[in-house]
This record gives sequence, structure tokens and C-alpha cells, in this order.
Amino acid sequence: MVVVNPKDLDGTTEGRPMPVRSALADSILDRVIAEVPFYRTLPHELLIHDAYSIVQQNVDIVLDALRERRVPDREKFSPAKESARRRAEEGVPLPELLDAYAIGVRAVWDSVAEQEADPAELRELTAVLFGALRQACSEVAAGYLTGHETSTQDRRELEHSMISALLDGRGAEVASGLALQLPAYYLVASLAFGRHPDELATDLDTTVATHRKIRRIRDALHWHGREGTLSSITATGGLALVPQPAWTGSERDWAGARALVGHLERSAGTHVVAALAVTAPGEVPDAVAETREVLTVVQEFRHPPGTYRLQDVLVEYQLTRPSAATEHLAALLAPLDGHPALLETLQTFMRGGGNRRATATRLHLHPNSVDYRLHRVHQLTGLDPTELEDTQRIAAALAARRAVPRRAG
Repeated sequence: MVVVNPKDLDGTTEGRPMPVRSALADSILDRVIAEVPFYRTLPHELLIHDAYSIVQQNVDIVLDALRERRVPDREKFSPAKESARRRAEEGVPLPELLDAYAIGVRAVWDSVAEQEADPAELRELTAVLFGALRQACSEVAAGYLTGHETSTQDRRELEHSMISALLDGRGAEVASGLALQLPAYYLVASLAFGRHPDELATDLDTTVATHRKIRRIRDALHWHGREGTLSSITATGGLALVPQPAWTGSERDWAGARALVGHLERSAGTHVVAALAVTAPGEVPDAVAETREVLTVVQEFRHPPGTYRLQDVLVEYQLTRPSAATEHLAALLAPLDGHPALLETLQTFMRGGGNRRATATRLHLHPNSVDYRLHRVHQLTGLDPTELEDTQRIAAALAARRAVPRRAG
């Protein structure tokens, strides 16, 4: 063990470092490598240059603090902050990084305690050491978060670039430019999410609840999907492209897709509606258009949460295609042409599964206002959105309105 006698700390970082400083830095790095398994997996060059350099700087700061009997200012640990930012971008986990700092301070304390027998002096030195650890950890956490946010933002920008390229039919070209290899197939999932109970709570910060839900969904997609999964997720829905190295269309393949959606539902803490299709990268635009249409049909016809393919809603889907009956179906809701607020409320109510409270939240209305608007819809059209026998006709009419040119007026 390197022994540090506080009474002998007369060297400073401004002059030539005392031999004990270098020896203590060597000892701390050895101890970190021995006690934190992750550090044994790091590149040798990182350890002997970056890691050793920052350990030596921190030793200087801490020993000077012990000599002065004063907790160092947080700004002194700015090199540690910058080092943590780089470690975050390189993928070093934060717990392991903080472990290294705790081990370093413990090593210094062990060295000091070996020489200092006066309890009062030891308490004072211990307070300085804990204060230094607190300052260092604050700077390390701040630097790490900066690096993590930067790398996360870079990944999301790359994801969005690839999604945009695939939707534009330029997937192969952009992937080649980024030295990425596209999978043989993508599972295309157009998604709709219900509201988590915390998002409806009146005594909680619903913004935090919403962000937590989005984060859990993204995590589930990347953990339970496959490497290279692309996603664009909001609080109410989104798009996911999950690589499939091989796809036979067997029941086993589709069971795996349904299992992924089940993971999303458990992670979101609320119901999920997923419209699915599988396609080659070059056909992603058509598959996305199809799944979005299927999702809309499922919502308008108020089908229960779950996974759907085109073949699951063939009849409902066909109602959205122009036919002799389309104009007549669309005309059922013609009385709402001059009442856009009523039409928006009706559409939101239908797509939300007939949930009046969720409709009110989505439209930023009081539930009583939703009730009034639905009552007005009933008065104007003769169709009651709250009665099961009328909801199928309303769903078909909404689908037909999308299938015919919008009338003026």
C-alpha cells in the first residue's frame, strides 16, 4: 500500500509532483482494474493514457485538498467532466465509471488512515475526502450525461435518416453511403398506444409520465426487437421497422412478431394496436402505407387492441375503397360538413375505442364538452356514437369519407 502522511504533503501540482503522487496513481489504477471487471475489457491504450492521466490529475487535486484541509471547488474536476463525456460516447457504463472514483477515494483514505492516529484529524480529513468525492461525482455525472445525450441524439438522427431514406425508396443508396447493410426483410409496424394511467392522473406530472412511456417503448423495441431496429415513436403511436434476417411467413414467424408487440404493451403499461406487414427494404413505402391504412381501419371500426394484418380486416378495408355504396355511406355524415369540431370529436372518439375521457384529454376538452358534441352528432345525423348498433355504420361512413373526394361547403 502507498502510505500518505498528510503532514508531509508539501508538494503541489504547481511544482514537481511528489513521488508519492505518481505511486498513488499507479496503485489506484491497479485497484480499479482489479475491482471493476469492466475495466479489464477496456483497450490498453485507453488505460495507460486517458485513464491514467485523469487518475493522476485527480490524485493531485485530492492530495492538495488534504494539505489545505479544504474541499476542492467543483471546477477543479473539469478535466474529469470532459473525460466522462468521452467515456459516455465510447460506451463505458456510468456505474462502472463512478465505481472507479469511489475506489480511488477509498484508496487515498486507506493510505491516510494508515498514518493518521488522531481521531479528530482523521474525521477532518475524511470530511475533505467525501467532499471531494461529491464534487467529482457531480462533474462526472454532468459530463457523462452530455456525452450520452450527444451519442443518443446521433443515433436518433441516424435512425430518422434511415427511416426517411427507406420511405423515399433510397434505403439501399443511403445505407451504402453509411457502410450499413440492410436486412433481407423488415417487419413494418404502424403503432397506436393508449394512455398510461399516470398520464391521466391529476396529481402527477403527466409530462414526465408521457416521456417515461415513450422511453420504455423505445427500449422495448431495441431490446426485444433486433439490432438495427428503426423507430419513430410519439406518445400516441409511431412506426417501427424491425430487421428480419429471414422470413417464411410461417405461424412461428408471426408468433414472434406478436410476441414483440406483447413486449411493447407490457413496457408501455397500456394497450397497443399494431398493424403489421413484412417486406423487402425496397418495398417499405408500400408496406408503411398499407399498415397505416389498416391501423386507421382498425381504430375507426373500434376493434380491440392487438396485432392486425390486412387479411384480418378485409371487409372493413374494402369499405374504404370506392364503390357504388361509398357515396351513400359518406353521405350519412354529410350533416357534419359544416361542423369541423364535431367531426374531429367523432373521429377521435371512434379511434379511441369510444373512450370519452381519453377523447377529452386528446382534444384538450372537458368530458362534458365531449358529451355535448357527441349529442350534437346524434341530433344532426341520427347516428348515436355511444350506441353499439350505430358505431359500425359510423365507422363505415368515416372510412367512406376518406375514400371519396372531399366535398366543398
